[in-house]
Amino acid sequence: MIEAAEILSQEKMPCSITKVVYPEVARRCDTTAECVESAVRKTIRKIYEKDSPALRILTDREEGAGRLSNAKFLLLLVEKVQDGSLGAAEGVRREAAGRSAC
Repeated sequence: MIEAAEILSQEKMPCSITKVVYPEVARRCDTTAECVESAVRKTIRKIYEKDSPALRILTDREEGAGRLSNAKFLLLLVEKVQDGSLGAAEGVRREAAGRSAC
């Protein structure tokens, strides 16, 4: 997940998550884009299952609100890191740093 956020933050303009980000993460990690997408999806699902206060700070959503798509979640993560507001959501940062196996 961290690799995907780094790639998104380096892009000059909006890019396709499935056509640019997942393949680049796969190349860097010697795996497939499908495996990357699955790992991101599983990590986001685990974060939402915990429904922690850190998640609500990150997403500005109410408790129990519907889940964001992978792309929206990653873009929001990048935005919060860049504007410095993620510091209040340290738990999300730790969870997002975890790597899921394919």
